Amino acid sequence: MDKEIKEVSTEYLPVQHFVGQGNILHGGIQMGLLDEIMGWTSYVFSQKMAVTSDLNFKFLQPVYIGENKIKITCRVSSEEGPKINMQATLSDSEGAVCTTGKGTFHILPPEKYKKLICGNNTNKAQQKNLGDRE
Repeated sequence: MDKEIKEVSTEYLPVQHFVGQGNILHGGIQMGLLDEIMGWTSYVFSQKMAVTSDLNFKFLQPVYIGENKIKITCRVSSEEGPKINMQATLSDSEGAVCTTGKGTFHILPPEKYKKLICGNNTNKAQQKNLGDRE
């Protein structure tokens, strides 16, 4: 994590059961990884829970499943009120950018977040667990 440039990164070793075609990591898994890092990046820098409101992805080259980890990086590009705009990349072990994503996440007030996530069936244990994330 780099607080100065508002960037978070992680590594992931793709596994065979997430294969798409051939030996390529399924595109839906790639999008999920980028969505997740954007969500956690928004939390790291806002300390509040947010939900995805907009995502766009570009697949630039295949991500192959093998013995090498891939790197997933996300940077906050701007903040506009409750909206956090981010850019994320998925790079292969050689550092080549394979997939990019741009996303907007919307920060929700704690009570609205709890209601959205749990619906009307919120019990006290769920509320406590969600409260720990605020």
